[in-house]
Amino acid sequence: MSSLSGVEMPLTDTESTDALMPKNLSDTVPEMSLSSQDRMASSGQQGESTNPVDDTTIHFVDGLCASSCDTHDSTSNESKSVCLPQRRKKFAFDKNLLDVKATQELKAVCRHFSMPFNSSRLGEAHSKQTVSKLEERIRCFWGFATRNGYSATLEWYKDLPLLDQFHTYLKVDRGLKAGTLCMYVHAAIKVLKFIYRNSVVGDFSNVSEIAKLRATGRFLHRSAELERKTERRTQSACGDSRLYWEHVLEVLKRLSVEFEQEGLAKAERARTHQKLVIILLYAALCPGRSKEYRELLLHCDSKLPDHAKQSNVLFYSKNTLVLSIADYKNAKFLGRQEINLQDYEEVCYHIRLFIEHSRPLLLQGKQHQYIFVNNQGDPFSESSYCTYIQRIFSAFDLKGVSTNELRSAFVTWFMNRPESNSASLQRSVAFACRHSVRQAYHTYDRRTYGEIAKRGIEFSNAVAARALTGQDESNAAINFTLSPSKRHREGPLPVPGEVVALVAADSTPRLPAIFLAKVLNITNDIATLHHLENVQENLYRPSLSADSIWKEKVESLIFPLFVEFDHKNRGFRLFNTVTELCEQLI
Repeated sequence: MSSLSGVEMPLTDTESTDALMPKNLSDTVPEMSLSSQDRMASSGQQGESTNPVDDTTIHFVDGLCASSCDTHDSTSNESKSVCLPQRRKKFAFDKNLLDVKATQELKAVCRHFSMPFNSSRLGEAHSKQTVSKLEERIRCFWGFATRNGYSATLEWYKDLPLLDQFHTYLKVDRGLKAGTLCMYVHAAIKVLKFIYRNSVVGDFSNVSEIAKLRATGRFLHRSAELERKTERRTQSACGDSRLYWEHVLEVLKRLSVEFEQEGLAKAERARTHQKLVIILLYAALCPGRSKEYRELLLHCDSKLPDHAKQSNVLFYSKNTLVLSIADYKNAKFLGRQEINLQDYEEVCYHIRLFIEHSRPLLLQGKQHQYIFVNNQGDPFSESSYCTYIQRIFSAFDLKGVSTNELRSAFVTWFMNRPESNSASLQRSVAFACRHSVRQAYHTYDRRTYGEIAKRGIEFSNAVAARALTGQDESNAAINFTLSPSKRHREGPLPVPGEVVALVAADSTPRLPAIFLAKVLNITNDIATLHHLENVQENLYRPSLSADSIWKEKVESLIFPLFVEFDHKNRGFRLFNTVTELCEQLI
């Protein structure tokens, strides 16, 4: 706990708010902003201004960066050598150390928006997750306000200049994107609606503060859409560094190999098994959000007690294995989802094996119902679970992977498949991911502009081609997916999953060179390929590098090959010679 100008400032770690350096935001000269290292180095200093808001001096708070994110509990010995990006400290005003008035105000706001029936609130009750985020953002604002000499009270939400300073700080110093800033503006609007709940009739459009914040929110929403489109264009022009779903499946395979290898100590095998089971759940059951598995409880009875009816539970017995998800973002729209895991052999096998053999070792004698645990046998915190997922993928040179990235990779992969043309399958996949079809398109679909527009351009091109050749322009369906075999080569095309070869750029007649790839899909005369890395003589495994997936014309592919999958070494064994493969393309 630290103080500035006599105001007590308890600080605590949270998930979505960063360490709020009390720099006066009325002075936003770029060269005055501090780097993360500067903030950490200066955490022991203290400002002396009596009026920080009117002063242009940067004020330091004693002990501001003394605590760190709760990530140590997920750090295993084998992952300490993995280099992860330096994460900034995340703090907000500790609700347990608020004064009586601020505590009552915070509870009243949460109760106002969560009560099932509330005549003074326009609209339905908010979900538990939404109310929790609102509370978190209020405490973040209070932390900023107290560091600048104000008290922790909701009344400061009426001070729009102070709110502008807070939002400017989040954008300039913390680097928040427009979409996240928009959420903070919406939180401020909700607080103002609570403040004016008894004095305003209607939609609050006559309240000047709310009207101005709504305009700011609309601007930020448009900016967020523009940012997202710009990112897509930049990604398309500068190379693709997305996480592909094929990368996730390859990590799953390698974790399986690691788990099954001989000579592993029991504790090490149990830790590897937990990683395998978590990634298997995301891969096999359509990836959900982090909370759904982080707070998953083990329950051995057929009926839930009242206190657990809104929890995520795995019903487990000799004849039962049912995953029941009730605590998730869209639960009030989609309801509780139950999945009978006994219908899925691999998932059922690993879940039962994990609960019966691996989990008891990981618990280290502790007793609780949480299925997945950290290295101390305790339940994961929100931040430590995110770090745990990152470290699983970092061990395979895939940096910064989050559960949100997993969802995006899966949705993007699905949207590129021909099966996605089925509207019923789109709805089913969206339901399994616990989001809407609209949300899948607007939030998780990371295809580039070229990928999304390709079929539309091909259709338009086919129409123009018919007009140029003088063909009858009737209402008959236009075939704009000509088979590549008719254009370039004779014989069957490679199917998804088949291994093909390509001639390397440095190949010469005297020193021929090739490389292998696995076909992911083929659209018209373009094949999407996944590079197979040559790990030893004639043995190839899928690469996990950021540029391992690319597109190639079918006419460049060499197939069929004499290839067999080596189960012992978990790779593709090539039996053709390089010379005979190069001769096939001539």
